[in-house]
Amino acid sequence: KQRFIISWEGVRFHVSGGYINAQAILHSDGIVDLCWGEADTKRNSIAAGVEDGRAIVFPATGDPFDDNGVTREGEWPTGQCRRFNVGGDYETFAPSPSPVYQYEQYIEELIIENSPDSGIALSNPDSPQYAAWNWLLRNDYLLSEEFSEQKILETYALATFYYSTNGQRWRYSDWLEGQEPCNWFGISCSWNWWGGDSRITNLFMPNNNVGGMIPREISMLSSLNELSLEYNELRGSIPSEISLLSSLAFVELSGNNLNGTIPDGIWDGRNLTYLSLNNNELIGTIPSGIPPISNRIQWLGLGYNVLEGTIPSSISGFTNLIILDLQYNYLKGPIPTDLSVLSDLQFLDLSGNELSGTIPTQLGNLEMLYYLGLAFNNLGGDMPEELCHLDLDLDLDLDDDFHQSLPKISADCDEVSCPCCQECCYGDSYSQYCTSVTQAPTSMPTGTPTISPAPTITPSPTRTPVSFTRLENTPGAKRLNRLDNCDYCTTVVELPFAFYWFGRTPLRNITVATDGLIEIYWDDVYGSIQVAWSDLDTRYGGSVWTHESGDSFIISWENVAFYYNSETFINAQAILRPNGDVDICYGEAKVLGYSVRSALSQYSWYDKATEILAEGPLFDSNGYTSNGLWPYNTCQYFGFGLELTPKPSPAPTITPSPTISAAPTFLGFASIANDPNSERLMSRGDDDVKDVKLPFTFNWLGDIAVDRLLVSTNGQINIFNSTDTGCCAPHAISLDNVHAKARIAVAQADLKIDFYSRKTNIPSSYPWMAPSQTPHWKGDDDFDDAFEEEKQEEEDYPYYGGIWTLHTGRSFIISWENLVFVGTSNPINAQATLYSNGAVDICWGIGETQGVFNIAAGLLDTRISPPVAFPATGFPFGDDGITVDGFWPTDQCRQFKF
Repeated sequence: KQRFIISWEGVRFHVSGGYINAQAILHSDGIVDLCWGEADTKRNSIAAGVEDGRAIVFPATGDPFDDNGVTREGEWPTGQCRRFNVGGDYETFAPSPSPVYQYEQYIEELIIENSPDSGIALSNPDSPQYAAWNWLLRNDYLLSEEFSEQKILETYALATFYYSTNGQRWRYSDWLEGQEPCNWFGISCSWNWWGGDSRITNLFMPNNNVGGMIPREISMLSSLNELSLEYNELRGSIPSEISLLSSLAFVELSGNNLNGTIPDGIWDGRNLTYLSLNNNELIGTIPSGIPPISNRIQWLGLGYNVLEGTIPSSISGFTNLIILDLQYNYLKGPIPTDLSVLSDLQFLDLSGNELSGTIPTQLGNLEMLYYLGLAFNNLGGDMPEELCHLDLDLDLDLDDDFHQSLPKISADCDEVSCPCCQECCYGDSYSQYCTSVTQAPTSMPTGTPTISPAPTITPSPTRTPVSFTRLENTPGAKRLNRLDNCDYCTTVVELPFAFYWFGRTPLRNITVATDGLIEIYWDDVYGSIQVAWSDLDTRYGGSVWTHESGDSFIISWENVAFYYNSETFINAQAILRPNGDVDICYGEAKVLGYSVRSALSQYSWYDKATEILAEGPLFDSNGYTSNGLWPYNTCQYFGFGLELTPKPSPAPTITPSPTISAAPTFLGFASIANDPNSERLMSRGDDDVKDVKLPFTFNWLGDIAVDRLLVSTNGQINIFNSTDTGCCAPHAISLDNVHAKARIAVAQADLKIDFYSRKTNIPSSYPWMAPSQTPHWKGDDDFDDAFEEEKQEEEDYPYYGGIWTLHTGRSFIISWENLVFVGTSNPINAQATLYSNGAVDICWGIGETQGVFNIAAGLLDTRISPPVAFPATGFPFGDDGITVDGFWPTDQCRQFKF
């Protein structure tokens, strides 16, 4: 009654033979006895003990067991037993003769041995370190085989970071919720082949309301490669232990409230290439000790702090430096001449300090420089000619990906004689302003300038259809390497033909920027082609490509992310033609609510500004994509032969396979709710279906005659013949009684028609929207009276949610309009158009998924052999016809032809 025995008797070893006899005796009070009989081990070993990952591990001890509870090779504990008392709280466990070994003790010893303060903070119950240690003790999954000691230490460091920076108040967080740390928000890992586990390499959490202080335990993340905590609420000093992270390559701590001095060894890491501490409250001087291993640094940003002293000449030790930003501190003394050895320097901003003396002529050696900021200092004298003539020293090889024009120089023109400055600044610490300086032409025009007539350009009456075409794998395409791995970069590209900008100004080169922009410079004209203009970032693998294709030239941004958001990407391109025509086309994207702008702009001193904006339902009145939507698989056409207005490029003509969905050549979703000939099939319902008699014989899959359907609130059409029985009365039916094996999935999901289901934000600019009018209601007469009063109160809304049908003569339309996902108020709009020959068009209007809900779309029939399935294809659908990551196919269609 009080014990239970499990006994292995005469059990043999795998392969080698031999046999053993052993048993465990479990007592009701928590005692466990392990006993061994006779055996022939054939030189094998066994392990014995009691193990519980949540609290304790008791190996069997004493001869012939070693400290891990494993017998020595070939030895056997014949006639021996070991007793383990594991009843009650684990603090009182007292196995005999095995010693007590507590998980708590193990974690504490591991932390004390490896933490930067030798575990002193663990004695303070109010410390973040104590909270992190206490959390570790409550998580038994840390004792799994995947968790090495190093992984436990990294997890402790992250938990300490969480408690030290007010993790419970972060904007986004799933930390400490029981899953593996590599899956936590903002964390990336790589596999450590030597250690046999994963190591934390990236801590990426910009603009996430991260407050408090960076703990010293950050140094326990020994494999950390990227630390991105910009634009948060961090305070306190930067821990000096950050210099111990030898793998660290990227540090971005801008836009916080960090104070104290810059740690002396902060750039000691041999892999550090990027360090930005801009916009903080750092004090003291710039550390002067720069070891030789620091020469990997390419970006150093210390601007907008409270730094004092001089610019150390040792900063010239950063021989690979490209960006040096020291603006708006309290730096004094002369500009070090040693800066002239930084041959790769492209951006040097020393504005807003207290620098004195003259501007060194040696800076003229910086042949790669494109920006020099010297304004609001105490500098005097003349701008050296060596700087003014930098552009004359450049070898402008238009065949490579690096081409620069005259560097932009900004200075105090009332103190510095600067005939070559593009920006002159004036004032003191209380009143400052700058003005752009345009170099005067040799003769100023008077009156209205005479402009040569534009060339006669007549576009072909029938334009060749265009669409987004990825260039990455296109033979002959050229990657603009100058735009790789940077936030804001530009490069000049030579065109293969004279491009008549705005139909009248011939250009032979353009400036391409990472942020979805093409810049135009011509005499006094500045223009831009805003392809997908936003703050874009190529540091996550995206790239920009060009390709000459017949009579056009393509510039393509492919898989480029939004600034500091590696979860996003866009694909967009501009197609330029000699006559000035421009097509802007859009491919796949994951925008997560971001917007881009598409437009053509031109400014000049003699002409008024001109802007031509992208138009259509997905763009607002300023040319921005609205509501975080993306115009996937569409184009905007800007033509200059006959008119100066954009219009959508015609959709490409695609001849689909008889059994594969493809992009259609027709308009798309069109509301039929207000059509006087439509029938309202259902006005309320959840998991309901309705029998529909077709006005013609529909040849399902091209050869199966069908004359009626069952239409479901869940966004699908079930296929039935008149001979099918037992399911289909002419009224709403529960889906529980329907088991259709053939269906058209239009927007298959858990949907419902609610009394208050309605669309409140359909833009009136949608070309397919019916004029606002009193809603048309047909069918379900018993509901009409109940709705009448409510309709009067809701005159602002064009209609309530429902399912409508419309016979157009050649087709039959079934339209789900403003149904909602169950449990939400998020509406969707979708419809299917059926043709007698079996062709089916599925189109989608606006849908709100919150980035969470997915739908299935396609055709399926399991009644025939073999079964057939035609899933919707192309983004945002996966291979199984289900949308991915909550994307909605706004204004898209799929056509199934038979």
